[in-house]
Amino acid sequence: MKPDYDEEFVVENEEIDEAEKIKRKKNFIVGLVLLDAIIVLIIVSVACKDTEITWLIPVLIGSMIICGIAGVILLIKNMPYMMIDEAVKMEKKYNSEELKKLSLSSMNNVKNVFSEKGFTLEENGWYFKKKFSALKDSVSYCIRVTEGRELDKIIEWELDHIDMESKKGTNF
Repeated sequence: MKPDYDEEFVVENEEIDEAEKIKRKKNFIVGLVLLDAIIVLIIVSVACKDTEITWLIPVLIGSMIICGIAGVILLIKNMPYMMIDEAVKMEKKYNSEELKKLSLSSMNNVKNVFSEKGFTLEENGWYFKKKFSALKDSVSYCIRVTEGRELDKIIEWELDHIDMESKKGTNF
């Protein structure tokens, strides 16, 4: 199967030298620190609102605006590099790992494990479980229990026989 990511982009990212990666990471962290500095400046401005120094509050407000703009610019400029760097690391990690097999005595034991974990068996032989997360909206887990020794052929057959018409619009 072909990977879903653009291989040229990954290769280009791998060609970015280590110094550039470190620079981008530092810029991203500086952006986060600048946004955190806004909170500190708000606390300082609230604490100093009753002082007799008339120029202090406008300076603090101006500093908040500058820190906010600079922080957002640094985050927006360096976020794609951070995400691609993490994607390359994950891609290398997952490509180096082997697929594992589940060693149970029978297929019925495997099906019982999924039933106990809250999966529901659909008519087409798939086990489904929908999980809600505030960060990820909702995630549906789809599992099919099959027997066989040649994993490549089993996966290929299953992908060829998924009824995609009934899954339209469901992000399957």
